[in-house]
Amino acid sequence: TAVVDTGSSVTAFPCSECTTCGHHTDSPFREQDSKGFKPTHCPVSKADDDGCIFGKCDSNGLCAIEHKFGNSGSDSTGASGWTAYEASDVAYAGGAHDRPIDGGAEIPAIDPIVDELNPMHAPEFSFALTFGCQTAVSGY
Repeated sequence: TAVVDTGSSVTAFPCSECTTCGHHTDSPFREQDSKGFKPTHCPVSKADDDGCIFGKCDSNGLCAIEHKFGNSGSDSTGASGWTAYEASDVAYAGGAHDRPIDGGAEIPAIDPIVDELNPMHAPEFSFALTFGCQTAVSGY
């Protein structure tokens, strides 16, 4: 289940280490099972966030993202929100979701009229996606 934040440009979804992400249609993303998954690293020695698109460089050299929604006081404690680290992978819309799609595999032909519906064509519609790999969610 992806979270598309209409108040920003960040797409995020629960990753394997998130224990507070609640229940979703799909299980959390298991980044260790993806051949293309790459966390976004940044140089911790720099004051700027060189290398981060959405986040800020943390002490582990990862781009940390923190999103808060609404507020319930002057310090925003109790507001809904989530934390994540920035990562990238290859994403695709459609196709088989119960197993990985191998972009290098031969695409079996079915019937030319319905071949465009073949889920093995998913790699043809793949794209690089930088997203937030959620590690915690609160308040919603």
